[in-house]
Amino acid sequence: MNRTQALFVGAGIADDSPLFAEFNQALPAAPRAMRTLTAEELGAMIQAATTLPAGHPAYEFTLDEALEDAALGGQEGISRLRRRRARRSVTLDDLRRARVLAELNGERGEQFVNEYMEGQLATGMISAFTWVSVDDAVAPFDFDVTESSGPVRVDVKATDGGFERRIHISYGELLCMADVSTRYDLYRVYDMEDEQASMRVCQNLQPFAQAALATLMALPAGVSIDGISVDPRTLEFGEAVIPLTLTVEED
Repeated sequence: MNRTQALFVGAGIADDSPLFAEFNQALPAAPRAMRTLTAEELGAMIQAATTLPAGHPAYEFTLDEALEDAALGGQEGISRLRRRRARRSVTLDDLRRARVLAELNGERGEQFVNEYMEGQLATGMISAFTWVSVDDAVAPFDFDVTESSGPVRVDVKATDGGFERRIHISYGELLCMADVSTRYDLYRVYDMEDEQASMRVCQNLQPFAQAALATLMALPAGVSIDGISVDPRTLEFGEAVIPLTLTVEED
């Protein structure tokens, strides 16, 4: 059952004033104006309210996004969770459930892209594709695609939240992205709900990967990393493909 939460923010309450200022800027000028915010927009406003007290209840509204990021090892998500109210700490079960959900979202995202690829194949937009990760779970990409211009490696990053949620890229994926022999594209699947989702594509991540690896190579000897997290808004994604669909077979 879905849970409904409400939070009232007052201009005259000292603890609320940083967030009230952000809301006030975002609202239309008309009296009694209202506006619907996505979870990501609300999270960005809370982040922008830099003097908001650490225990403010507004942080409860970014819990899902923060848990997803923390479950994938993201420091930003962990920092957000630590700013939550002390009376409701994050349990090991919370993180386990978030990790399982992130894995399920990843699998679902690949299913959406698989059906998308089948459509591309049927219309002649591509000449062949292989769902690589089905047989090789540790492969540094998910699909091997043949376009008229040549082979393309495709990695899928999926979330049931908004496009803006951080993307986690492993070190192995970075190395594969930086390979000059084959183009590497990133498919961002987001807003997954039932049998529909949206998707945006970032083509040719080689320059990004090479720049990231050049920085990481400067680490002291004996120090290595497992991966990085990236704000997708810093990458050059194309327009949204809406909607992706997923066929559900009847029992």
